[in-house]
Amino acid sequence: MGERQSTLPVYSEFHLETGLTVQVEVPGSKRQSAAKVVGSDEENLIVLRLPNDAATDSGKLFKGNSIVLRYVFDGIAYGFQCTSRGTISTPERLLFLAFPAIVATKSLREHQRQRCGFPGELLDGDDSRAVHILDISTTGMLLQFFEPPERLDEEEGDEVDDTFEPAETFPVDTTLSIKFSLPGSTDALASECVVRNVQPSLEASRFRGIALTEPSEELSEAIRKYISAMTSVHDG
Repeated sequence: MGERQSTLPVYSEFHLETGLTVQVEVPGSKRQSAAKVVGSDEENLIVLRLPNDAATDSGKLFKGNSIVLRYVFDGIAYGFQCTSRGTISTPERLLFLAFPAIVATKSLREHQRQRCGFPGELLDGDDSRAVHILDISTTGMLLQFFEPPERLDEEEGDEVDDTFEPAETFPVDTTLSIKFSLPGSTDALASECVVRNVQPSLEASRFRGIALTEPSEELSEAIRKYISAMTSVHDG
């Protein structure tokens, strides 16, 4: 459980992204309804789209009432209570909520994941993309893409269109390869992988959650040693 830091957008701390499905519940009620996150107003409001047949009682979503949201994102279960700012029914049924002060989280992963920050290379046949590895475990990673800078054609001197559209590149279930070296080591490591997670919002579309496909024992052991070393540093 951690308190929201005023210096950071709260959605970057608990990953409440546009397009995410959440469960809406009124405390004391046994009814729940699935809703879609459709946006937010900086750090003031969360906006949800409710289905017309939502099981949650409309009369209990009035301004000032407490609402509980629960959802799972990238292997982490989130839950928090916030205050309703009111609803509208046309043109769509929307629920407006104040940002929470406290968020409870619980990891659903079986394998320890270590936050990190080092480069890697994602391979798709003959095509390759530079990526930043943001966290790592023996079974997967979180990757961030960087849009390549414009470059000039060496012969003609004209600009080459290197535009990278991350939202349309490497969708879920795409099979790829990842190459990298762990910090403090020059050993080149590689594994087949598959894209497991893509976020729909524009900014978050530059991130991919990947699962390593049958990683070698050598790779798994190297990652375990790296995580153990990093954990010892933080605990010390």
